[in-house]
Order: sequence, then structure tokens, then C-alpha cells
Amino acid sequence: MQALWSVILAGGRGTRLWPWSRLARPKPCLPTPDGPSMIEATLRRVPTPPERTLVITGEPMGEAVREVLPDLPAGNILVEPSARGTGPAIAWAAEEVARRGGDALAVFPCDHLVEPVEVFQASVARAVERVQAGDGLVLLGIDPTHPASAYGYIRADEATGKVRGFVEKPPAAIAEQLLQEGNCWWNAGITVSSVRFLREQVRRHLPGTWRMMQGLQQGRPVASLWYEAEPLAFDHGILERADHLEMVPCAARWSDVGTWESMGQWLQPGPLGRQRVVEGRALEGGDHIVHAPGHRVLTVGLSDLLVVCSDDVLLVARREDASKVPELLGQLGEEWE
Repeated sequence: MQALWSVILAGGRGTRLWPWSRLARPKPCLPTPDGPSMIEATLRRVPTPPERTLVITGEPMGEAVREVLPDLPAGNILVEPSARGTGPAIAWAAEEVARRGGDALAVFPCDHLVEPVEVFQASVARAVERVQAGDGLVLLGIDPTHPASAYGYIRADEATGKVRGFVEKPPAAIAEQLLQEGNCWWNAGITVSSVRFLREQVRRHLPGTWRMMQGLQQGRPVASLWYEAEPLAFDHGILERADHLEMVPCAARWSDVGTWESMGQWLQPGPLGRQRVVEGRALEGGDHIVHAPGHRVLTVGLSDLLVVCSDDVLLVARREDASKVPELLGQLGEEWE
């Protein structure tokens, strides 16, 4: 195996991080606590140079992604005809990698925060080495630090790395049990695989997606083939059905920044709770998540709030109700997006 490419998945709008995430500045383009946008930070830690890195995003976000990645060749940003899940996206990426002379791809979601980067990159390098030696698929497993119900889990043999199964976002009690049993890791959605292996698994398990891939091999445009593919997540369509998967553990601090609760883990502790503000104070209360750059925030007699100030929108909610924000957003007009 000679030519490895990286593929960055940037298709999610991030409605659960509204109003910080908006159509004009979707989640991939939001700044990390260290400064660069999420997708820029991802690009910096992948194992390939920009000329061998693809980004897959959605139609509403293509221009915003291009603006924050000026060093990436314009032809390396692929815009999906519509959202159909990570399965079709990765299948398209595999064919695009092959068309450009590559024979392996490392896939990274764009909305992760990781530190230290060096530990993460070393684990990715080990995964690449295993694929180069075995021509299969290797997942990155994050060492779990607590029983998180928001993440999926990989069951694997620690000595051999052989994957024994998956547990998808378990209830708190099951997550606790998994940690007590050991031999399980958080599934970060990061994979390294050969194009040959992906093609074979798609051919066996996803006939519609295989027709799409065959059409791409014949030079047909993706728009004419896109709706052949099953609208599935890659995990459900391929990983849960494939044999002989391996896993490489990673001890870096990691978070999938999909919600304000997960984002709160990366905000600075302060009088308000977890905060990003000019100055904050809480009187008779606190334990909030507050994201209001450029503002001073004071709360009195209140606890467990989510407070987000972004551009022309102020969101105030109970932390426990933060998951309802996308439902509210769906009831509002485009001017709110």
C-alpha cells in the first residue's frame, strides 16, 4: 500500500449548538477554544498533506468551509447533493481516492477536540501501519474516562486489537457496567482502511451503495448516482456487519463536540460554572454553561442554565432542556438560522 489519503467529514450543521452554530457559520467553521476552527484543527492533525486530503460537506455549508480552508485545493472539497448519512459519503470518498491514485483512506469527523495532539497522531500512525500490513480496516478507540451515554463503544481484545462488537450509546447503567468489565473503548468514528476492503464490504452488504460506486468507477457524475445509495451511517451499514475489524487504542483527551454539554467540558471553569465570557459572576446559584464571548454575564438565584450569546440571538435554557433546541429551531423561520 503506497498512497494514503485523509477524508474529513464535515456534513453536520450543528443545530444542537445553535445559536453559536448558524447557516452562515456552521459547526465545522466554529472556533475551538485554542483559536482555529474545528475543521482547521482537524486538517492540522490528519496524517496527510492538504493535497492528499478530501473534505466532504453539505450544500448549505460548502462556501463557508471553503473560506476557512484556503490552503486546501478547491477540488478537494466535495459537496454532497443531499444529506444521506456517512455511509454514502465515505463510499464516494473511497472512489474519489482511488480515482486520484490512492489505495487507502483515513476518515475523521471534523467536530472533535483532542489533546495532546501528539498522542492522537501516534495512535493514528499505528492504525495506518496495521492497514498497510493487513489491507483491512482499523478503528481508533478512545480510552474512556467516565461512563458516557452519549458515545458508542467498541468491544475489543486488548492484546490482539480484534473487534468483538459494538454498543451504541448505552443507558448510564450499561455504560457503567462496560467500564467495570473493561476491554471497551469509545467509538470516535475514526477509521483507516484500504479502498479494496471498503469496496468488498459495500458489495456484500449495501447493494445500492455498490451500484453508486460502480457508476463512479465508470466516470458517471455523483449527482446521477447519489440516490442509489442507502441513506445509512457508516457504522450501521458497514462496521456492524463487517468481519475481521481491528482497533488501536488512543489515550488522548477527546470529545465529540455535538452538544453544549460536551462543549462545556472544554470551556474554562469560573464563578458561573463552565464559561467563556469577559467576566462572569453568579450570586446564590451557578453551575451554568455560558458561552458569551465579549460579554459580562451575571446570574442571581439561578442554577444549571445554558446561556449562549451569538450575533443577534440570545439563548437561555435549563441545561437539562438543551436537547430541545433543534426542535424549537425547526419551528422558526429562516431568519433565525
